[in-house]
Amino acid sequence: MTSGGLGELLARTRHVLLDFDGPLCSVFASITSTAVASRLSKILTGAGITPPAEVTDTDDPFDLLRYALTHTPELAATVETAFRAEEVAAAVTATPTPGAVDTIHACHDTGRTVAIVSNNSDDAILAYLTTHHLADQIDYISARTPADATRLKPHPHLVTQATHALHAQPATCVLIGDSITDIHAAHAAGVPAIGYANKTSKPPRFTDTGAAAVITRMIDLTTALRSV
Repeated sequence: MTSGGLGELLARTRHVLLDFDGPLCSVFASITSTAVASRLSKILTGAGITPPAEVTDTDDPFDLLRYALTHTPELAATVETAFRAEEVAAAVTATPTPGAVDTIHACHDTGRTVAIVSNNSDDAILAYLTTHHLADQIDYISARTPADATRLKPHPHLVTQATHALHAQPATCVLIGDSITDIHAAHAAGVPAIGYANKTSKPPRFTDTGAAAVITRMIDLTTALRSV
């Protein structure tokens, strides 16, 4: 299913920016995010830090990373490095999102460039792309590095970094993401956003956040790209 306005939006799009976890694959399909969060939490407690309950009980590893970043640079670096290793292992066993590869091919077949814009680490994304023989299909990767860990989406840094690398005007780009933070980051960078609603609760949330269009299947994006 798609919402109205998708074709009109894609008609003026020359650069497609894809979030990684969701639109391209399910990163923590085999190695769960809960297990990763638990192991990162043990690094904090092993350093003599007792995080609040909302951090220790989380199933989102990014919550642990954000918390570690509020402490010493050494601890933040230790947690980021451990998280990066976990992501690489998870990426190799990640489940591809149906229609994602078709979308990438449709972009190139219609003269559009493709970038990945993700809070996940650059190493994890490269591991996934290499495993699935997609590295040569991606024009640019704007992803988490140790230096960027404090400027993840919804901060616009990663989106802006991609538009600059592609020498693109923001209005000629579109970001496809599966979270509200993707929409906020895109808007802050002046880039239109498409919400990928891979859960039934997401379409109204994306609409309320100002997504220019909403899709529920990546193949719908493929079809639309080839139709305009």
